[in-house]
This record gives sequence, structure tokens and C-alpha cells, in this order.
Amino acid sequence: VAEAVRRADVVVVTIFVKQNAVTPEGTQEQQGLGSGVLISPSCHVLTAAHVVEGAEEIGGKTQDGTLRPAQVVYSEPSADLARLTDSTWRWHDGQSVIRLSSSLASL
Repeated sequence: VAEAVRRADVVVVTIFVKQNAVTPEGTQEQQGLGSGVLISPSCHVLTAAHVVEGAEEIGGKTQDGTLRPAQVVYSEPSADLARLTDSTWRWHDGQSVIRLSSSLASL
């Protein structure tokens, strides 16, 4: 299990979001934080829809510490899932995917 977690760590992406909110004091920048998982060699990241909902700027920080811009390409709020992409995220050769939870089909 420890080896599986170590290998999975390279596909974890920290998600940073920014948005402007109107308050009685005026417009204020709000920041948020979440996590995602690199799910394909074509640079897609799966995260929770509530993390990126309403965000004006989205970035993802990968294992190497580099912060990269991201865009929402799909969001399904009823399932709380969103897919992000950016062409600079890379899937490393030889990387494997492991399932860390049960699929929705088994519910």
C-alpha cells in the first residue's frame, strides 16, 4: 500500500483558484484551494466542481512544484466533478493508474 501511495502522489495536483466578490466594502479578491488527480496522458485533471465554480483564474501545482494555468473543460455540479486541462501538464512514461475508491457503478 505504501508503494501505491508513493506512486499515486506524482499524479496529485493542488488546485488554486481566484475570483472577485462584491462586498459592502467593494470588490475583493477571494482565493481558494483544492486538489485534483491527473487522469490521462492528455493532461486532464479531475477535481471537485465546487472547487472551481465561479473561478476567474485557475492554476494547478504539480509534484515538481510548478504552478500552471488551467481551464475547466467540463463540469457536472450535480456529481461535484470537474475536468481541467492545460497542455503543460505531463503524464510520465511508465506511470500507472490505481483506483483509490469504489466506482459509482457499485453503489
